[in-house]
Amino acid sequence: MKQQDFERKYQSLWQTFEKNVSQSNKNLPNIDQFSKNYRAICQHLALAQERLYNDHLISYLNRLSLLGHEKLYRQSSSLTRRIGQFLVADFPVTLRQEWRLFLLASLLLYLPMLIMGLVIYFNPDFAFNLFTVEDIFKYKDMYDPANDRFGRERSADSDFYMFGFYIINNIGIDFRCFATGIVFGLGSMFFMVFNGIHIGGIAGVLTETGFTDTFYSFVVGHSSFELTAAAISGAAGLKMGFSLLAPGSLRRIDALKKSTGIAIKLLYGAATMTLIAAFIEAYWSSMQMIPSTIKYLVGGILWVMVYAYLFFGGRRSA
Repeated sequence: MKQQDFERKYQSLWQTFEKNVSQSNKNLPNIDQFSKNYRAICQHLALAQERLYNDHLISYLNRLSLLGHEKLYRQSSSLTRRIGQFLVADFPVTLRQEWRLFLLASLLLYLPMLIMGLVIYFNPDFAFNLFTVEDIFKYKDMYDPANDRFGRERSADSDFYMFGFYIINNIGIDFRCFATGIVFGLGSMFFMVFNGIHIGGIAGVLTETGFTDTFYSFVVGHSSFELTAAAISGAAGLKMGFSLLAPGSLRRIDALKKSTGIAIKLLYGAATMTLIAAFIEAYWSSMQMIPSTIKYLVGGILWVMVYAYLFFGGRRSA
């Protein structure tokens, strides 16, 4: 292709791209389209060099590619800063603003957990009202001191496999606690209580069996992130549901839109904590070679760190 035909074919693309990179604002209106055009510019530059087009065209395309690279890099850096700002400040500040809902969700989770654990510990037969015989044997097998990896079935030997399993399972729980809150908060309440009863039931069965050390040394490491994330997800669902019950001076649809923006922030933060919990659960909690005292110590430190982060995070920014 002659240079004139090449220029005529792609000149409008180059001009549009040059206009975008020359804009002073950092946020691109459509980063996907910009990236696609940037790749096309780089390809055009390579073709111009290969076909020995004149130096003026090559210099022009080279300048566009450099400007595009700088624009994309700055956009990526800006995104990284926004994510960091959200995790360091925006998320804990938003949660503290909704502390009443977080407290309610926590009570709905932890109280049934404690009550059911005590009921089954003092009345072991009550466990058959919650679990099948097969489930009870499965839980006991997972936390049997003879097992070389706690918290998993014996056929699951891969830490990476369990990492993926924990992510899918825990995020599924969090999402149900969140999404069902749209039904005037009732769905979130139900799943918080249900999960509390389920977890407390397992704890009661294993405590009564005598597998206390294997079970509690396993859960103490990741429970600070996992349980707190579940409570935050429930609070996010309650935020949406209660906005429909008490919209104030707004129409219900407007109140729901407003509350959803806050709820999504809480859900993003909870999802991040769930990922951390899954990583700890797969690569730390299940290891038998680590002494229980070390696990308890690390678990206690993580509980303190999580709530220190939620209580103090972003106060300076606020």
